[in-house]
Amino acid sequence: MKSINIFAEIMDHEFPEHNDIKIQKTGFKVDGDVGIKVYCKLNQLKSVDYFHDCNKDGLVYIEFSDLFRQSNQLKNEETKLKGSNLDKEHKRKLLTELHKKINSELQTKFKDSLHIMRSTIETFTDIPDSFKENSGQYVIIVAPLNGESKVEMAKLMDQWKNNITSALPRNLFTRIKILPLENFIN
Repeated sequence: MKSINIFAEIMDHEFPEHNDIKIQKTGFKVDGDVGIKVYCKLNQLKSVDYFHDCNKDGLVYIEFSDLFRQSNQLKNEETKLKGSNLDKEHKRKLLTELHKKINSELQTKFKDSLHIMRSTIETFTDIPDSFKENSGQYVIIVAPLNGESKVEMAKLMDQWKNNITSALPRNLFTRIKILPLENFIN
């Protein structure tokens, strides 16, 4: 068995327009071509970007996601759909699915990451103690907030957090946080 430490790296936030912001935290790479997920042959699963062993908070599931960009794309799709010639019933069904898209994706990533996490215990050595616990914190890091729409963005973050919290079984996590990148690096 290999050491899980081969997947330890300085976290990359994956926001190309914010390359000037560097993260000085180490995590175990889960997603990507050389991550834990691929090594464990669990490529078909969705996953968070990193597992982070945080002394004070235990295991933290880290997902970097430009939720505001995704939200804007969904709003554009919604506008096009509302203006389409589809019948009312079909249009309503598609709009309902569209509204659930972000929440569903984030829930799936967390649930699948739990499965990946459990497989690390059987696959690697040097597993941090926090990985052996049944709960953890789910932290979703979003692109930095811009000045003009900070209030609207904060409301959206609260809405996403509440939706995800209510959709996941209580025994799967301790806390969910959605933070802008600038708050995560401090």
